[in-house]
This record gives sequence, C-alpha cells and structure tokens, in this order.
Amino acid sequence: GATDWRFLTSAINGATLADMNDNFVTSGFPGSDFPNWPTAANPWPSIYDYDETQTGTQDNGFNPATNITDPMSVGKGFWVWSGDTIIGTQPFTIDISGPPNVGDISLPMTYTNSGLPTDDGWNMVGNPYPSTLDWDSPNITKNNINNAIYIWNPDLQQFASYVFGIGTNGGSNNIASSQAFWVQANAANPSVIVTEASKTSVDGAFLKQSPGIIPLRIKAQNSYGQDEMVINFNNNATNGFDNFYDAGKMTSVNTNLPSISSVMNSNDYSINQLPPQEINIPVKILTGVSGLHTITIENANSFSNVSCLMLEDLFTGTIYDLSVINSFTTFINSSTTTARYLLHIGAPVVINKYDVNCYGNSNAKIVYTKNSSSPFDITWKNSSGSTISTNNSIYNTDSINNIAAGTYYIETTDALCGNNTDTIMVNSPNPITSYYTTTNDTVYLNNGGNINFTNQSTNATDYLWDFGDASTSVVKSPIHNYSQTGNYLVNLTAIQNINCYEDYNHWITVLGNATGINKNNGGEDVKAWIINDVLNIDLGNNHYSSMEIRNVLGQLIYSENSMNKSIYTYNVSDLNSNLLILSLFNDHDILVIKVPYLK
Repeated sequence: GATDWRFLTSAINGATLADMNDNFVTSGFPGSDFPNWPTAANPWPSIYDYDETQTGTQDNGFNPATNITDPMSVGKGFWVWSGDTIIGTQPFTIDISGPPNVGDISLPMTYTNSGLPTDDGWNMVGNPYPSTLDWDSPNITKNNINNAIYIWNPDLQQFASYVFGIGTNGGSNNIASSQAFWVQANAANPSVIVTEASKTSVDGAFLKQSPGIIPLRIKAQNSYGQDEMVINFNNNATNGFDNFYDAGKMTSVNTNLPSISSVMNSNDYSINQLPPQEINIPVKILTGVSGLHTITIENANSFSNVSCLMLEDLFTGTIYDLSVINSFTTFINSSTTTARYLLHIGAPVVINKYDVNCYGNSNAKIVYTKNSSSPFDITWKNSSGSTISTNNSIYNTDSINNIAAGTYYIETTDALCGNNTDTIMVNSPNPITSYYTTTNDTVYLNNGGNINFTNQSTNATDYLWDFGDASTSVVKSPIHNYSQTGNYLVNLTAIQNINCYEDYNHWITVLGNATGINKNNGGEDVKAWIINDVLNIDLGNNHYSSMEIRNVLGQLIYSENSMNKSIYTYNVSDLNSNLLILSLFNDHDILVIKVPYLK
C-alpha cells in the first residue's frame, strides 16, 4: 500500500524503535534518519505513541518519539509513518529480532475522566504475539472497556472499526501480529488480558470483515475516497450506546474524505446495533470538500425483514426507497455539520406459513405480523390476482386460513412505508400411493407358510403392515410367516406424516396342504360365475361343509354353514362392482375361488 501512517507494535520482548529504523525512513527525533527534517527548528516526527492520561480532546494524547532508543513496551501501540520511499507504494518488510512475547499479557490501559466521554479513555495498544489474535476469543479478559476496536486503513485513509461480528472499512476480529489498534476504556481500572488460548490459526491479513452477519451498510464516496457506516438489528442491543455491540465514530485525519455516521442520543456511530423496531435514524455525512458524492446502500433487501427502508433527504425532501434504489448522487457542502438524511426503518415483518399437510387438502395458513405503532391496511390475493380477504386499520397481526397450495400476495399500506407487496408460496406434499405385490396370493403351510411382500408405494416415509393374523410390521418390504390356514386381508398403510397416509389391502389365502384338494377331494370341477347379476356356484361331485362369500375388504356377504346340495345361486344386484372371494371349507382343506363382478 501507499506510504502512510500505520499502527504498529512489537511481538518481540525488549525491542526499541531502533529495531525498525533499518526498515523504513524515520525523521524528527534524535537517532532517526533525518532528525532535523524539514528544519531543525521545526522537525517532523514520524513516530508517535499515545498517552491517555493527557486530558482534553483525543488528539491531545499523541506524543512524538524522543529518541531512537525509546522502548517498544509489550502491548504498546505506535503511530508510524512508514514506507519504502516518501511516495512509494511497493511492499516492504519490517523485521524485529529477539525473544517473542509469550504467556498471559496485560495490555497497557488507563482511564482518565476529563468530562469528555467521547474523548476520554482512548488507548493505543497492540497484538503482542507473533501470531494472529482473535478479538472475539472468550479467552481474552476485558474489564471496563468498550468492545469495539479501531485500526487505521491506509488504503482507504479511514479508520476501520469492528465490534461483535461486524466491521466497517475492512475491520475484523482477527488482529494481525504486530498490529496496533485503538480501544476505549469507559471506567476506572480498565484491563485487557490476552492469553495464548486467544491466538488463532487464521492468518490475520490486515482488515478483513467477519462473516455471518449481513447488516445494512451505507457508503459515501467523493473523488478523494469513501467511508461507510452500519446499522444492524440485534435482540440483545438497546437504543443507547452499548459497550458490547456499538462502535463510535472515529473520523479520518484526511479532511478531504467524506465521513458518514448514524446519530442517536447525541452519539455518532460507525456501527450501530439496536433491537428490531420501527424507528427513524439520522444519518450524518460530512465532507471537507464541497461537491458531488455517491451514496451506496448494501444489503437493503436482506435486512431484518423490515416492512420498508426509506432514506429521506431533509434538505431536498427527496425520499429514496432502498428496496428499489441502491445508489444515488447528491451534492454535499463542506459547511454541513448536522444530519442531512433520515433513515426510516419500517416495523419488522414476520410472515409465518403453515403448508398443506396432505396432497389435495386445503388446510394451509399464513400469518402476517408487523409490530408497528401505527395501523396498516392489508389485502390478500391468490395466484390469479383475485382478492381473498381485505382488512383495514389492522394492528399487529392478520391471517388467512384453510387455503390450498399455491402462490399468494400480501399487499399492505401504511403511513410510513406506503404500498408493499410480499409474495408467499404455500407448498403441498406429493401425493401418496400405497401398493404392494407378492409372488402369489396363495401359500401352503407344508411349504413353510412364507410370503414375500414387495412395497411399491410412493412418496411415503414410514410403513405399517397388518397381516390379518394379529401380526404387524414396520419394515418396508417384509417377509411374513403364516401358521394357520385361512383367508387374510393384508393391509399396507403408507405414511407421509401424522395427518397424511394411504391404505392398500389384498387377500392372501393360506392352505394346509399344497396337493390336499386335488388328491383328496378334487375341486377341479367346482365352478363359480356371475350372469345377469346372479352368482352361480356348481360344486360338481365335491363335498364341502361350509362356505363364505366376502368382498375384497373382507366383509362377509353370504355364508352357508350346512351344505347339502351341489348348486347354489345368490342375487348380487345390490352389490357394487367388486371382486368376490368364495371360500369352501371341508375337514382338511380350503378351496378359494375369486369371481370378478362388473356391474
């Protein structure tokens, strides 16, 4: 980067300024390369440390180096003008040799109350380890300090800030080795104790934002450079200055650059975290040079589900809808000292949907909640644009119930946000089919009585089998063993969820002897047929003691318990189309005949 100021400290125990003197040009103090530059009467010191105990504004604490032998105390930060040449931009290396700092280290911290809360308590400290330090590590002890840190970014000519997962201008929780930074104490006896366990294996490249949080980011840029601020909703924050979540504004030493900050309770913020709410926040943009400035907004469409984000220009009256416009150009005068813009944040919106629980049902629900201090009108529309429901002057919550799967539009209107439309997709599970097959539907006990069931159901996650003999199974495709002769209605329930399932059943016949009827009683000449809605049964020369006729659901339709003739007829005109199952019983075996009936 360009030759510029940098925040440095030493990772070596016992170092002095002389250890850096061979790496870049120094000036303005005894022992430096140019102690009398530009004049002996008015030399220009290129290295400063900082003394928090000097009262007054923050700038009063800078002290120039007194000699090249000045010690670089452990954890002490230095404000250093460094580069390979006065105007150079080539990389250069700083090397300091000696025993590295190890173990628990208490950074040099003080707090002096001079009655200026925004200027008191500033300490310039540094990462004393030869490895990256994780500022968010639970192994760092922090007492009576604000959680934000600040590092000068020479490429942007701005202070980078970082607090609780959010950085501006490249700020990060990973503090590089030998990197100095600002931290502000807020009460007497402040302390920061870093430990070996607070080191991280992440290589701390200078200035990198932490991932995970997507805040609202607003940038201001002119021909000299840019600056940025952040607004973020955090349930644990307050509207006041939160030591743990907020970062006050540190303005650039380059007065040509813009400075942008949010303003609340007379405090200027680079990072402002507050609880989700409907609120108006002043935005201040200052500049040292009058002219055109580009305002850029990032992450507006993913910011906290708010009902709207509007940026109002209090000077021109123009209101920018940040869901539509992500940048604009405006003229800002160098004489501006107050907040020119007002950020209108509409009430947070929570939309809960409850999908259809089973294919074809109409039991979905959508609940729209907006915690606004003012009422809103709401119109619900379906995918064709037809209005389902309309309600006016609603506070907090409205909903629609008993709707089918599809796309729905929620149109709302209020005084702050105007007209807004949210699109919600209600989903439905895929339809369930319950079905199985077997290699045959008749099994013989003398062959083992086993039947293999092949499950061919679709869109189900669980299964329940009822084999008709008081046995069940939850295996997808089971093998079942029957031990008694009889007709068994086997039912498969294919389950998608607790409310959504389908059944399929089929009759299985279990016989005692695979050849019993053919050898003992024949049965080949038993005939059963339906003609003109009459079921005809011709037993031929076979003798059976009883007979049952059931439908495919296993319901008994007709029965004969004392059979003494060879031909039986039954009128089935009262039945619907079905598969009739005729079971003939004797002392040894069962004969089952299936007769289709199409009405």
